[in-house]
Amino acid sequence: MVVSYSGIAGRRGKNPTRIVLHNDGGSQGATAAFYKSWLENHNPELGFAHEYIASDGTYQAENAGNCAWHCANVAGNRDYYGIEICQSLGNEATFKANEQKAFKRAAQLCKQWGLNPSTAIFPLHRELSSTDCPHRSFALHGKSNAAVKAYYVEQVKKYYNGGTQMAKYATEPGTYEVIKVGSAGYEYLFDDVGRKSKRRVRLAKGSRIYFRELQKYGSIRVAKTAVGFMTANLEYVKKV
Repeated sequence: MVVSYSGIAGRRGKNPTRIVLHNDGGSQGATAAFYKSWLENHNPELGFAHEYIASDGTYQAENAGNCAWHCANVAGNRDYYGIEICQSLGNEATFKANEQKAFKRAAQLCKQWGLNPSTAIFPLHRELSSTDCPHRSFALHGKSNAAVKAYYVEQVKKYYNGGTQMAKYATEPGTYEVIKVGSAGYEYLFDDVGRKSKRRVRLAKGSRIYFRELQKYGSIRVAKTAVGFMTANLEYVKKV
């Protein structure tokens, strides 16, 4: 079911190109049922997202084929899909459970729309306009835009690849072997712990490299080597 003003922000005519994971700024009582009722009496020009994910389920407020006013940004409203992770001012465990539901949903949508989960696919609301959204995720997962996006991608990939368990990471220095690579056929190394700037160094499956130390970056762990930083996710590397 969608709100009675469905389509008011315009029709997209194509699949969304990005997914924005919002924090709703709502209390423990800001459930999907609450938003279903509230949105019917809400001025849509003041903002609304496509989906609201909460402890009692999901409310689909707008179809993916339509735009939504959720970013205060022309391109974002026109081309991006907005998911509100609800109850962000409530209990931490409840919010984290809602986050996981949102990550799983985002993985489904990425597959449906042919999007490869990456930081480019998950811009933050605070990068698109002046806001502290996603404030709760920001407080929990690294307190930087790059850290939060890295966490989002790591969690979405968990579901995108069919998994249901939290990612596990190497915890000690030593020699590691690459056991899984990305779609390019390699695992790249990066100049920085946030893995934003790729180096020319790349490792094929079966390559071995020494992890000098493991560094936390938000909620994930990254390996520092003699030639750059790389993933320490044990889905991709194993200690030998």
